[in-house]
Amino acid sequence: MAAEYDKRNEEYKKMLADAFIAKISGRGFGYVEDVYAEILDLAEKHAE
Repeated sequence: MAAEYDKRNEEYKKMLADAFIAKISGRGFGYVEDVYAEILDLAEKHAE
């Protein structure tokens, strides 16, 4: 059970990192705050 959770957690972190990089490179650094807020929102939903 724990191993499966760790694996899903790693995949989730990678997905977030990829989305973060794509948004920053696509829009420039002015949007970092917006992206960070979205990531926090996603993380909260994922934690539920």
